[in-house]
Amino acid sequence: METTLLLRLFSKSLVILVLTITSSTLSAQQTAQEKRDSLHQVIPTLEGEEKLNAYLTMTNIDFTTVSTPEEINALIELYDAFEMEAKRQQNIRFQTLVKGNILILFRNRAMFDEVIQRAPEYIDFAYKNEQWTLLYRMYESYITAKKGSGKVDEALAIAQELYEQAKEANQSDGMGIAIATIGDIYSEMERYEESIDHYRQAIGLLEKIEPVHLNLPTIYFFLCQDLLSLNRFDEAQKELLGYEKANKRALEYKQMPANNPNAINLLITYARYYVLTEQYDKAELYCDSLENIGDIPHIENNVCQFRLHIYEARGQYDKALEMSERMDQYADGEINAYHTFRMTDRARLLSRMNRGEESFDLMREVLHQSDSLRNMDFNKQLDEVRTRYEVDRHILEKERTRSYFYFALVGCALLLIALTIWILYSRRLRAKNRALYQQIQARNQCRIVNENTLIARPKEELTREMNLYRELSLLMKREKLFTDPNLDRRVLAERLGTNEKYIADAIHSGSQETLSAYITRLRLQYATELLDSQPDLTLEAIALDAGFSSYRTFFRAFSQSFGMTPRDYRLFAQR
Repeated sequence: METTLLLRLFSKSLVILVLTITSSTLSAQQTAQEKRDSLHQVIPTLEGEEKLNAYLTMTNIDFTTVSTPEEINALIELYDAFEMEAKRQQNIRFQTLVKGNILILFRNRAMFDEVIQRAPEYIDFAYKNEQWTLLYRMYESYITAKKGSGKVDEALAIAQELYEQAKEANQSDGMGIAIATIGDIYSEMERYEESIDHYRQAIGLLEKIEPVHLNLPTIYFFLCQDLLSLNRFDEAQKELLGYEKANKRALEYKQMPANNPNAINLLITYARYYVLTEQYDKAELYCDSLENIGDIPHIENNVCQFRLHIYEARGQYDKALEMSERMDQYADGEINAYHTFRMTDRARLLSRMNRGEESFDLMREVLHQSDSLRNMDFNKQLDEVRTRYEVDRHILEKERTRSYFYFALVGCALLLIALTIWILYSRRLRAKNRALYQQIQARNQCRIVNENTLIARPKEELTREMNLYRELSLLMKREKLFTDPNLDRRVLAERLGTNEKYIADAIHSGSQETLSAYITRLRLQYATELLDSQPDLTLEAIALDAGFSSYRTFFRAFSQSFGMTPRDYRLFAQR
């Protein structure tokens, strides 16, 4: 159990460190610098994609060496010039490549705020231009930055967003990376069952990509590490074969050196597997292979860790103690959980070597450091909580004030809009009603003139129907029979001494109306006269005086005939 915990502590984080290792010597660095200077001189003379490739080579030289803020700023300026040239040539691929490399630059140097600030814009650019492969690398940097900033929930949400986008575009590459990224998050949370499931899904998608997907060996590495953490050795052994095959495909495709990062990680995974399964002779062979790579501190540290457990298992406590002491030279000198873990190892070994007093003193120091670390961690958590509380309180107050301001601003804007609409509507309505009032007046006046003209004409000039209509008009003008709500064709026929059919024919001949429409028109015409001349009469009284059975009937007939209400008509009549 101790072996599992120790090896999990070191090997799970090693892949990120190994991926940044370079075996360049001082002479190689000098050659790279000479090449950079040469490119700097020749770039102004180049054109087209040749110039863009020269920029790419020069930025790649600086990418692995910059460390200080000044050097990083200088490289960003070089990237800006690179991107400007790509824009000038309208080369979308190189524009996207620059953006992706900038994110990786900041991510590898733990400048997560920069990544989080830039990533959404860069991702949107790559998505709109369908630069799928580079888009997925950007997403990886973005998710890593979110995790590094402690925003695990947001990292998961972004990974899910990546998966949905890739699924919509039918891109196995993107779906595999998204699922593997979710697996990484679960792995860091030590939810190994879920991480293993996601890694296997990702491998299933990415293994189909030809000639090879370069993320495949890394995903295999993490899958094997999590299987070993759960002591599922048979499954780990099977996956190691797939790991070897994926690493071989990547090696052949990229023509990388034998001691490339993926190969180193494979050796480390085999060494850990054989240590945990107590096959120590085989484990030592892999440790020897790792040592032959060269003096690389992080690899040496893991080799010492493996050998410590091999020697302890064999009872070679003096050699195991030597490995533990050698590991101290790779520590940064800071008192932390790793340092305390090492001291616990040595105390255990000293006890087994019958050096009880030294073991006791060392454990007492371990307990003292554990208390100090616990207090430091507790105080740190209190400071974080206090800071978070103050920040959240300040943000909440600002948000509340801003919300009140926005609410008042929106309210005023809505009131202003409503007032403007009401004013415009009122003006238009008044203009419309004024035109309708004038139209009604003109229409009534025209009808009065026409009726007077008809009455003045001699009977001899008119047909029988028109003479009857003339008599009807005189009767209506003299007696206002239309004011009787019960007026009908029979009453009119009796008054004029004719039959009902002749009455209907006469009205149609004289006004082109039916009897009902004729009577309604006369009533409305009379109502307008009352509205003009009798301001004290109520609208209900006018309706009844004009011959309507109710105000409702009057209102409906008036509105349909004139396009305005009786009340609106009276407003203009009183002006």
